[in-house]
Amino acid sequence: MDQSLKKILHKIWDKSQVYDEKLIRKFLTGYKELDSLELRKEFRNWLGGDDVVFNKVEKFLSKPKHARVGGYDFDYKPINWDINVSNNHDMWVELDSSVVDANGKVTLGGYDGNTYDIGEVMSQEEFSGEDSISWEVDDEINDIVKDQLKDLLMKNFGVDLIYYHNLVYDDQAFDKSLKEGVEENQNVFDYKEGRNTVPMEDRYNFDVDKLVNAGAIFITPPMDGDPNSPTYKEWLDIDGSHLITLYNVIHSSEDGWIRKVITKSANTLGWRDNFIEKLYDGKYNQILWSLEKLGIDPNDMVIENNSLQENILRIREMIGLITEGPSLQEK
Repeated sequence: MDQSLKKILHKIWDKSQVYDEKLIRKFLTGYKELDSLELRKEFRNWLGGDDVVFNKVEKFLSKPKHARVGGYDFDYKPINWDINVSNNHDMWVELDSSVVDANGKVTLGGYDGNTYDIGEVMSQEEFSGEDSISWEVDDEINDIVKDQLKDLLMKNFGVDLIYYHNLVYDDQAFDKSLKEGVEENQNVFDYKEGRNTVPMEDRYNFDVDKLVNAGAIFITPPMDGDPNSPTYKEWLDIDGSHLITLYNVIHSSEDGWIRKVITKSANTLGWRDNFIEKLYDGKYNQILWSLEKLGIDPNDMVIENNSLQENILRIREMIGLITEGPSLQEK
């Protein structure tokens, strides 16, 4: 891969923070022979190389996950896997099995419309008769786990997944201490339980990436913001990220931790799903204040079903006009 192409790719990833091959191929139409394995290898190089990615993937797989899709809402955790690297630049995970919290919920829309504990559906005789409800639920949970992990591994690490349909249902494996580490919530340092008093239906369904690009909010790596701590204003080697609003920045001291933490950006992936549900009232209102300060209509910041071409144009605007390498396709 030539250096001009690497430079373009790194500019894209510096902004997007994720691997999206479909978008890259649409964006770089002037490059006729883009090899998937080479693209993924270069993404892993951008992350720090295969050794770094190997450790990141190990850490990622070792933590509980949360899935909320359709009528399903449950925690799960991979338990048996191998990470493989080949001589032709490929890296992939072979996942043998995962444990699923049997206390998770499933709504049987095609059966009776009621919501049950997953363990109840998998163990009780009434669901294992001729209709094979338990078999269908198990198959759908497998698909959810597989699709979510495959998407997260590829987008975040450029790593593929080989998935074997082996699930273990356990109502004891996910106790309170383990649930506190579930990735959906661990990235949200600013969320406060019980402070979401504004009904969700009355809020704008904000797109976190639009807010970041507009300068209304900043998603940053973890930093110690306690002035009384001996590690005040130091970067923390832990998972998670802060959501800092423009309101926070304007109302902070010039030598405080907020002015320092916004000098670095973090991946927005952990904030994207159900974003507004992760905001307490004060933070939500700070976003509204910040948009007003910027002269931006909140309606322009909501989630939309953008076309692929619109996403390409957004990426191009973010990284600026690229002149290196073959010319790019115009709209």
